[in-house]
Amino acid sequence: MPDNMVLIETTILVDYLRRSAAAADYLDTARSQGNLICSAVTQAELIVGSRTRAELRAIDQLLTRFNIEPIDRNDSVRRMFKLGRLRHHIALNGQFFLPSDDFLAPLFTALHRRFVNK
Repeated sequence: MPDNMVLIETTILVDYLRRSAAAADYLDTARSQGNLICSAVTQAELIVGSRTRAELRAIDQLLTRFNIEPIDRNDSVRRMFKLGRLRHHIALNGQFFLPSDDFLAPLFTALHRRFVNK
C-alpha cells in the first residue's frame, strides 16, 4: 500500500453509512491510493449525529479502518489568525467568504500543513 494519506470528510462517511454505492466505491478507490484518515472533528460529527446504538456500532466499526487525526487548540488559533489575513485579501478582491468557511478553514489548513507540507 502506498505511504500516501487520504483525508476523508464527514459527508462521504455519512453517505457510506447510509449504504451509498458511490460512497463505497469512492472509499475503495481512496484506500487503494493510501491510508485513510479523518479528523477528530469528523469522528465527533458522526457520533453526535447517530440516533441509535446500532448506528454507533456501525460508526465504531467504520472508524477502525481510519487513522483519526487530532486537531489541537494551537492549530486552530494559528489558523484563525492566518484566516483573518486571508479574509482581508479575499474581500479586497471582491470575493465572498461564507461563515462556514470560518469554521472549516482552520481544520483544512491544519491538516494541509501536517500532511501536504511534510
